[in-house]
This record gives sequence, C-alpha cells and structure tokens, in this order.
Amino acid sequence: MDKNTVVGVIGAGTMGSGIAQVAAQAGHICFLYDSRSDAVDRAIDGLKTTVQKLVEKGKFTAEEGAGIIIRVKPAHNLTDLAGCGLVIEAIIEDLAVKKKIFAELEPLLSPRRSSRPTPPRFPSQRSRRHVPSRSA
Repeated sequence: MDKNTVVGVIGAGTMGSGIAQVAAQAGHICFLYDSRSDAVDRAIDGLKTTVQKLVEKGKFTAEEGAGIIIRVKPAHNLTDLAGCGLVIEAIIEDLAVKKKIFAELEPLLSPRRSSRPTPPRFPSQRSRRHVPSRSA
C-alpha cells in the first residue's frame, strides 16, 4: 500500500489504537474514530506514552517518535474518514453495531476506497457476511 494512502480506524480501544500506531509507524496518516470522543483522546494520549517509551528504549529516534504521534489524528465524526483510502473497523463484536457503522460509512467512501472489518473473534459472529458489498 502506498504511504500516501490515508488510513481510518474505527474503534479507539486496544486493538484500534494499536492498528493506528502500526499504520503511523509505516508512514501513513491515520484518523482514529470512536463513537465516544473521549476514547479517541485517551487512545492518542496512550499512544504518546507508548511511543515515548519506545523512544527511551531506542526503538525509535525522538524524531521518528514525534512523526508517529503527528500522523495519528483524531476523528470525532465518521465524516472525518471520507478522505481515507482504507478504513479498518475494530469495534465491539456486536453485529447490529457493525452493520450500523458500515451503513453510515458506505456513502462517505468513494467506490475505489475500501473498508474492512477485522476478523470476528468468535466463529459464530460472521460480520463479513452481513456487510453490504460495494457495486463497482
């Protein structure tokens, strides 16, 4: 994936903030969204702490660490994800909630952009089967 691809992550919990960190470490601008804006702010604060520890351990230079932090942006509305080339969902394993999020997100993304749910944690919850397919 081209480093110019902007990544959106829905869900600012442990998994979502980790995905945002990895995307930022790979050089992508990453927008982090959660239905609770305070969760986004906590996740970004946690990311700052994590990256600072990695800098102290010598895993990144101070400049690299600052770049990672700068590339993760808060998204307080789903509309903030409209410019993303890839959107990754990392929210609670509740099919109704996932379907609602994708229904709201779908009109915001252009046909060439992609949104992907994370694999279900439990085999009985096959959210991918219920995500509307995009007509090209």
